[in-house]
Amino acid sequence: MAVTVILCLELFTRLLYYTPMAILASIILSALPGLIDIREACYIWKVDKFDFLACIGAFFGVLFVSVETGLLVA
Repeated sequence: MAVTVILCLELFTRLLYYTPMAILASIILSALPGLIDIREACYIWKVDKFDFLACIGAFFGVLFVSVETGLLVA
């Protein structure tokens, strides 16, 4: 997997350099619904409220600030 990522970064970065930000944002937003699992969040709420707060804190930290902040909040 690491070799594939390195190859993609080396070979395709130059091709994506001129891609408009709106297109890149739409690609990310189209992948986003598959990453959010509402049923699992409801299950975490039922099992452990503190873990649910960590989950929600990480979600909103990543959504509104950055990945690093979301991980720090979690």
